Amino acid sequence: IKDILITADGDAETVIINDSTLGLGGKLAAFDYDVIKGFTKDKDAIVSLNEKQIDSAKRFEYEADAKADANTIVMPKNQYSVKKILGSKVYDAKGKAVADVDTVAFEGDDADYIVVTFNKVLGVGGDKAALNIDALTIVQKDDKYNFTLNQQQSAQFETAKDAAKTN
Repeated sequence: IKDILITADGDAETVIINDSTLGLGGKLAAFDYDVIKGFTKDKDAIVSLNEKQIDSAKRFEYEADAKADANTIVMPKNQYSVKKILGSKVYDAKGKAVADVDTVAFEGDDADYIVVTFNKVLGVGGDKAALNIDALTIVQKDDKYNFTLNQQQSAQFETAKDAAKTN
């Protein structure tokens, strides 16, 4: 699995699979998220696909301007790449970067939270918090998807940051 595509409110819609054995090269193919039937204790996904289904699937392209044809599926405009969310920023209501996204936490077929790091010193360490993904505004900036807090969320986050500094 190369990526998972989610909606703005965190619903996992699409899983992107690379058909190569080692994940290098190969074709990207998109499938409904419900092909994931569970996870092993090592957190490997169990999918209800066979090699023939993956090989015969249409090619997937991330670029919105990619040419969609009978053999290609282009990324839907209402879905967001988890891969592009990782490492993105969280901005307060004034546009100031206040945290970095470390992880997207899933429960079942929903991306419920983003886990963020803040109060870093020289880009290292820091404190962590989980933010409810469907309460945030997601915005595309360059090649990443960033999150914006509203005025109330910004004030709450500043209070949490200050409390974390004193602990």
